[in-house]
Amino acid sequence: MSYRRPVMVEIRHDRDDAEDHNPPITIATCKRCKKCVTIYGHGEASAKRACVSLREECPFEERNFYQFKPFHDDGTTPDDAERMVRRTDISAPAGDDYDLY
Repeated sequence: MSYRRPVMVEIRHDRDDAEDHNPPITIATCKRCKKCVTIYGHGEASAKRACVSLREECPFEERNFYQFKPFHDDGTTPDDAERMVRRTDISAPAGDDYDLY
């Protein structure tokens, strides 16, 4: 079991379509092992809680130190902003490999 290894986490914001009232959720994905956790709420506090959950639920029983990119003033993460650009980029030539979420 290893301790305190810094690992980057991708943070995404979404809505839980399984619930009737569509609560906001934060999805955190470990960039090393691709483990995902879902936490209710948006914002930096939810992202921090998701990192704690990743540490507790690590499939390799590692006690990593999870990091994410800082939030923008409007509450979005750099990962969210990049996805928004990809989603609205209509000038992309056909066949480009764009992730559509």
